Amino acid sequence: MKKLSLIIFIILVSCETDFYPDLNFKEQVVVNGFFRPSNSFNINLTKSIRIDEPLNRLPVTDASVEVFYNNQPYESLVYQGNGLYSGNRIIDSEKNFTLKINHEEFGLTTSQDSIPESVQILNATLIPIEEDVNLDQVGYPCDIQFTDPVQAKNYYGVEVVVVDISNPDNSGNIGAGFAGSIFLEDTDIDTSGNSDIIIGDENNQNIGQSIIFFEDDAFATESISVRFYLSSHNIDILNGDNYEVYFILKTLSASYFNYLKSIALQNEVNEQETPTEPVQIYTNINNGLGLFGAYNFSYINAELEQ
Repeated sequence: MKKLSLIIFIILVSCETDFYPDLNFKEQVVVNGFFRPSNSFNINLTKSIRIDEPLNRLPVTDASVEVFYNNQPYESLVYQGNGLYSGNRIIDSEKNFTLKINHEEFGLTTSQDSIPESVQILNATLIPIEEDVNLDQVGYPCDIQFTDPVQAKNYYGVEVVVVDISNPDNSGNIGAGFAGSIFLEDTDIDTSGNSDIIIGDENNQNIGQSIIFFEDDAFATESISVRFYLSSHNIDILNGDNYEVYFILKTLSASYFNYLKSIALQNEVNEQETPTEPVQIYTNINNGLGLFGAYNFSYINAELEQ
């Protein structure tokens, strides 16, 4: 069984990305839209800004936004305010979607992505005993196991949701939880042949990250074990009766993965003390910027090992 234990990047990830065009500035539509089964479409549209302008999001308020499934009309999204366009249809088994945005100023903007198959978690464990890691981090050891399908190249993300069940109504309701901050042990270069592991952070905190994501190049036909730590900051798992912990395994589209990876590189550049040319954030938007990204997921209630 392959074991993942290498940290390559620590990054900041957000579903809203700021784009800074070069000096040959051309205002464009910035698309932020992430979709999955059992959910409806929510697409946020803003206008790109110059690097020397104040960081203010300028919503696109008067666009026509349509989604197509296998090149057939699927749904027209309705403007909700503040740049958000939403639909009512719940995605079921459909996979291949195309986004078309028409705007008087920007013209036609398009994108396409496909929802990957979900991969089931076989086992998930959490040891409710704090460990000191990386000199300045404290967390609970965690492990998930799954089998990587061989029929396609796969990209994965691992997340943790913690549900406070001091209110009994929250028990079993993953939607009532909050994202746990997770991190990997910082080790030397791994020699097992594992792919790079990249870490992203939606919480803008130093105590940990919210997603581990990686590709399966080194794992075809093999069982995979992902070992990481759940930050114990503000979470007392030792009092296990008050919490349910869920591990989420996301399968990401290639576009979604490349988007996260480009942000990792950009944040690495930002941390350098010497001036460096910015990394271009990955986009799959034609005549625009941003991402129309698909993913799937499975989740499991982690077993607490004593």
